[in-house]
Amino acid sequence: MQGHKGLVWAAAWSPDGSKIATASEDRTAKIWDAKTGQELQALKRHRGGISQIAWSPDSLRLATASKDKTSRIWDAETGKELLVLKGHTRWVKSITWNPDGSKIATASDDKTARIWDPGTGKELQVLKGHVDSVASVAWSPDGTMAATASDDDTAKVWDSATGKTLQTLQGHEGSIVSALWSPDGSKIATASDDSTAGIWKTNKLISQELADMEKELAARNGREAERRGGGAIKEERKPSARKRFKIKWDAALGRFGHGQAMAEKNVSIFHDTKKPLLIFKKHAGAVHFAAFSPDGRLAITTGNDDTVKIWNIKTGKVVRTLRGGHIFGIKTASFSPNGKLVATAASDDSAAVWDIQTGQILKKITEHTRHVNTAFFSPDGKYIITAHDQQTAIIWDAATGLMLKELIGHPGGVFFASWSPDGKQIATTGQDGFVVIWDFATGRRVKRIKAHDDWTWSAVFHPDASRLITASNDRTAAIWKINRAPEELAEIEKELAARQGSNDASPHRNDQAQSVEEEPSAQKRFKIRSLLC
Repeated sequence: MQGHKGLVWAAAWSPDGSKIATASEDRTAKIWDAKTGQELQALKRHRGGISQIAWSPDSLRLATASKDKTSRIWDAETGKELLVLKGHTRWVKSITWNPDGSKIATASDDKTARIWDPGTGKELQVLKGHVDSVASVAWSPDGTMAATASDDDTAKVWDSATGKTLQTLQGHEGSIVSALWSPDGSKIATASDDSTAGIWKTNKLISQELADMEKELAARNGREAERRGGGAIKEERKPSARKRFKIKWDAALGRFGHGQAMAEKNVSIFHDTKKPLLIFKKHAGAVHFAAFSPDGRLAITTGNDDTVKIWNIKTGKVVRTLRGGHIFGIKTASFSPNGKLVATAASDDSAAVWDIQTGQILKKITEHTRHVNTAFFSPDGKYIITAHDQQTAIIWDAATGLMLKELIGHPGGVFFASWSPDGKQIATTGQDGFVVIWDFATGRRVKRIKAHDDWTWSAVFHPDASRLITASNDRTAAIWKINRAPEELAEIEKELAARQGSNDASPHRNDQAQSVEEEPSAQKRFKIRSLLC
């Protein structure tokens, strides 16, 4: 997809998957056909670079945020500008729709976030409280709250209906660049310039924990009453120090349902939400990679201190520190699908497979002759693919560490290698600007695409494996059709079934042969394969 005249700052799929929108410093946004790559619309009314772009949940409208201090809403079909959202006094950096598309939130360098009605353009709330630029804004999954991240080293949680601050998340020692909700809305993850990431409890989780505590206390009192002879306790004595609880409760929660009754029982309930629930500070240098385990119980980080750390996200404690496996430059770390193993790639020309439980290296892969850029498990966890600066990607047996196949098809370094969702294909990218698609079973090259005019950094498969999206130094991202989509395969199967039915109806058809034949002949199998290619 080529057409922008400046850096492309953002790209987003439409929720229905039919289109892609891009935003550029050239003051335009563009809408592209996701299948053909054809430019459908060019949105040109902004007077400054467009920093972010967001689709409405129904894919019918597009919202843009710009350095010109405005946000705009567009008709995605016609490209017509529908509304201009004016109110911010400086660069608008972030824009997002709430889950049902009834509101839009924006974040700006003017130290505020704002909530808008996308139907009328009316400003509904101004979220004031940050003392420096607001870098991003994100809606809670139920749309009742918004979270903001700011250069003032804090994140805040807001009531979207009233605009009131519900929580201030304070503990980072540098600008917070993003704040994102967990799928259930119980936690917020933050990323900061202070080389750390943090995980914080939200009021929803705190309230649930307090309610659970209240139930536990009530159950204990009931058991105590029964022990004393039954009936209600007429006079509650002051509990001993051994039985007291001291749990800090943040005032931002407001009134808790039975807080007074609990106070009468001499149980003080507090919860500190002015500091992160989790903040990972054990690395001795910058943290440059972080990810969750498949089950969400653990997190993994890599740092300039040449270690990999596994964290318990409930306690924030380091479960394992993986060290000594690489001499220097650990680039990436990825969990196996079952979450029991970790694969690492490093600049010391090696990759490694680690056991999380023991922290020991199971296999060290040292056959590379230059930097290893990525290492990813296959979807079934049986294999690992590494991308290597020495012109190759290599498939390894994850259990034995043995090299199975070497994929040679790039004249320069290979930056990235990824699996298709079904594990049947691999995509590699590199310095040459090409994307190469490989058949995993045979190791043979299926397609070679001149994707970009400069280094191609990554290539990621669409969930149905029919398309690939690439990113490059040449200021473009591109989508490529590499396989038939499921709906196309369904049409082919339908056509073949119709042909088969026509053959069955032929008077020359041998009924006996029809009853015996269960598998298609080699000729028919070849015909099906040719239609799928």
